[in-house]
Amino acid sequence: MAERVNGKWLVGRVGVDAGMVMVGDPCYLDKFTDHEYDDAKVDAQKAKGKYDYSYSGACAATLSENSAGELGRADAVAVSSGYGDGVYPVYAHYNHEGRIERLEVVFVPDEEEEDVEEDEEKEYSCHECDTDLTEDEVTWATDDGVLTMNGNPYCDGCLPEEKEEN
Repeated sequence: MAERVNGKWLVGRVGVDAGMVMVGDPCYLDKFTDHEYDDAKVDAQKAKGKYDYSYSGACAATLSENSAGELGRADAVAVSSGYGDGVYPVYAHYNHEGRIERLEVVFVPDEEEEDVEEDEEKEYSCHECDTDLTEDEVTWATDDGVLTMNGNPYCDGCLPEEKEEN
């Protein structure tokens, strides 16, 4: 189960040994090519500003002026990991329907930004009685009472009981 931190959910951590992170659909991994660093390929891609869906493409994107770029035909995005290698927290931000609206990887924590996020709590309405709720008061569940972040927001008084499977 994910852990809630400052109005967002810590869903895991990502380890970095290449100074970069790549985000993409896992079904495209079989298209990923050349796992070796190649100066010539990196330089050529940086000059074009177009990056192959490859290790060299990811290196070129993260070594570019923006420290990031799209790989292939929207196969993935590669970004520099701030100060390099390490293990970084990954947070999910959920909308009022319990769906992930944003994914956040924190490479360089910013205390001021975290304080602002704490002050700006989202408000929700109970799925059953429409009572206004803060993030701390919400319990996410399905209509069958299964606790899940992908369910509906409920107040404690309206939380459905979990139905037993037959």
